Amino acid sequence: QESELHIAKRSMNKFIGSVKVAEDVKSQAGSELHAARRTAESMKSQIQVLRASIEAELKKVRVLSEQKWNGNFHSRLQEVIYQYNEVQQELELAKLDLRKLQQDMRHALEIKTKAELQTVEFIAKARADSVAESILRNKVEEANEEHVLVELATIEATKELRAVEAEIEANAAHFSRTKAESQWKIRELLHELSFLKDLEATLELTNSEIEVLQYELTLMKEMEGISQKAPKRTHTSLAQLIFMTEEDDLAASTELASVITELDQSKRELQSLREEGFRCMTSMDIIRKELRQASTDTARSKGLKEQAESRSEGLNSKLLKARKELESATAAEENVKSIFSDLVATLTQLSTEAKAAKGEKETIYKEIQKIKLEIQEIGIATNESEQRLQLALQDLEEIKAAEMITLETLSILSEKIVMTRAASSQRSPSITISSFEFEYLKARAEGADEIADKKVAAAKAWVEAARTAEKEIMMKTEAAEREIQEIKVTQEQELDNIKKTLAAKKVVEAELNKWKIQESEKLQIAASMPKKNQGRSMSVRRSRAYGTPSPAHWNYTRSPSFSLKKKKKKMVIPDLARLFKGRKFGKDQYCK
Repeated sequence: QESELHIAKRSMNKFIGSVKVAEDVKSQAGSELHAARRTAESMKSQIQVLRASIEAELKKVRVLSEQKWNGNFHSRLQEVIYQYNEVQQELELAKLDLRKLQQDMRHALEIKTKAELQTVEFIAKARADSVAESILRNKVEEANEEHVLVELATIEATKELRAVEAEIEANAAHFSRTKAESQWKIRELLHELSFLKDLEATLELTNSEIEVLQYELTLMKEMEGISQKAPKRTHTSLAQLIFMTEEDDLAASTELASVITELDQSKRELQSLREEGFRCMTSMDIIRKELRQASTDTARSKGLKEQAESRSEGLNSKLLKARKELESATAAEENVKSIFSDLVATLTQLSTEAKAAKGEKETIYKEIQKIKLEIQEIGIATNESEQRLQLALQDLEEIKAAEMITLETLSILSEKIVMTRAASSQRSPSITISSFEFEYLKARAEGADEIADKKVAAAKAWVEAARTAEKEIMMKTEAAEREIQEIKVTQEQELDNIKKTLAAKKVVEAELNKWKIQESEKLQIAASMPKKNQGRSMSVRRSRAYGTPSPAHWNYTRSPSFSLKKKKKKMVIPDLARLFKGRKFGKDQYCK
């Protein structure tokens, strides 16, 4: 685009120079016209002076004629006539000068009109070039703005990526700490659980011992009841037994009291251990929740990192797309220029080919006229040949009739001869014929056969010649009709091609006008859009930057380059490329 801008500037400078030259030519023509007008006015004044002098001289002549001088009248009259002739010559010279001045004025006016037309054309071209230059400058400015916005977006994305990486590292450190603490707590809880299991085993043992003691107490009570019911046989043994049982009861009661106290203490310890176990379980649940949250935070941080990377990749792809669009726009402009040049070349070529086709049409028309004359001559010749053939056929029919008559006469003669000979044969069995008659009949029959064969062969030859002539005439007429049809087809193709080229030119001009209008509208929209979008995106980003720091509420906004709407340029060139694809604008296309 910079090269195109330099080219546009150069063409603009050339147009400005040409406009200056045209203005100089215009001023020069105006000065020449002013000088010519001055000279014309001076010549008019001179003519008026000459007319006044002529009128004065004529008055003098009239006065002299009225006074009728005797001596010097003729000499004075000759002088006046001589002066009058000189004045007339001067007047004719003045008229010639005036005509020259009028021609010069016309020429100057023509130069002035041409210069004005050139200035108008140059001004129109300069305006068109200025519009194109402004469009190119706006495109360059838009590209620069988009590049700056993309760079700002990349800088912001890198900052966000660094912040996300720092948060990920902090979350990882916190997660590692919480993991170590949770592992230490888990170890302590496992140790306490093992201790609780040992206590439960001891409690079970104590419970089993208590049950044994209770069973012994019940046995002792039963023994006491039995001893009270039984007869008093041996007091000594009973007393001993009672003493022993009392001692055992005291020992058992002391042991029971100690066991009960230990059992209460163990129950209390077990309750406290159970409470600590519940606390450990709750802490384990809290640690598990924290671990899950840490894993979700890491996953979110990874997702944010991937989003930042995808955003950077998207920005790079958008940069590449913008560059490709710029390249496609330049290529489209070059294609349009080349298509215009091709259209101009095709139009000139079509005009030359149309002229050549007109010449060929005239020559072909002349040839057709010649062929028609030849056909008429051939028709006349065929008619003459048919008439001759009919005459020959009439001659043949007359000859056949004469032959039939001769044959009838011969048959009559032969019958007479046969009758005479039959009558004579009654007298003699043989018939005698003269040698002259025999030879005459034989020669006459052979001559008649030969003449008949010759006439038949001549008639066949005449018929075949007429048929061949008719075939040649038909071939020539068919060839002439084919040539006429081919000429019509070529003319129709040329007219269709001219219409297509004109339609394509109109389509190209309409598409170019549409493209210029769309570009101007897009430039106006782009001039109003980017600042608003930029402020809006920055305000959104600042408002979200001061929001909640938790990963669940993170929601990144798009960079300013994403808020800008991409300008999708309609390519006119693919439609034009379809029109002119595979078409070779050469002489071999139309002149077959």
